[in-house]
Amino acid sequence: MKHSTIYKALLAIVPLLLFGTYFIFIAGNPGGETDSAFIHPPFGGNPSPTSGMLRTQPSTAGALATTAAPSSDNVADSYFHEIFVFESKIKEAPGDTLSMRQLGRLLQDGHRMDEAVVYYTSYLNARPRAKQVWLDLAASFASDKKWIEAEESIGEMLQVYPGDESGRYNLGAIAANAGDLLKARQIWSEISENGAESAVKAMAKLSLARLN
Repeated sequence: MKHSTIYKALLAIVPLLLFGTYFIFIAGNPGGETDSAFIHPPFGGNPSPTSGMLRTQPSTAGALATTAAPSSDNVADSYFHEIFVFESKIKEAPGDTLSMRQLGRLLQDGHRMDEAVVYYTSYLNARPRAKQVWLDLAASFASDKKWIEAEESIGEMLQVYPGDESGRYNLGAIAANAGDLLKARQIWSEISENGAESAVKAMAKLSLARLN
């Protein structure tokens, strides 16, 4: 099969980390703010073909309740109100990283990727060890098909977490969507053969099988 055909098939059937919503529960701070590593969920779930990479879900204690991503057919007034609330909090307290992160999530879910990038970047300037926010930042770039920026974001994350499998996996996903199937195959093969027994390794094996 020609590369172009494989590439089209990949985009059609592999909604994976770049285009799948997974819930990750934050450990530690009961308010949902943490600088620790994030816990990845078991492989599975119902990925959406149009959302982001591995995602976090704020904890229920003191954090923002889940808001459905708005669309042209269904835009809730509460969505815009929540954006206003978090923007106001950040104006009052520019160092409020929790509000930055939650506002970035709202904007990302609302397909306002350029704005989400601003808040994720501000958050990471203050908390560079927030692994999931690096993934969300890369996902925001990827949603706009800004593959170079997405790759650079994961590269910066890997400077903080060298060899992290979720970061490596996403490099493969970015490469595949950018048309570099050889690079994607190399990365996913390495994770499949040498990675820890994890959800990410399972996804790498599945992605590699679909790519082949």
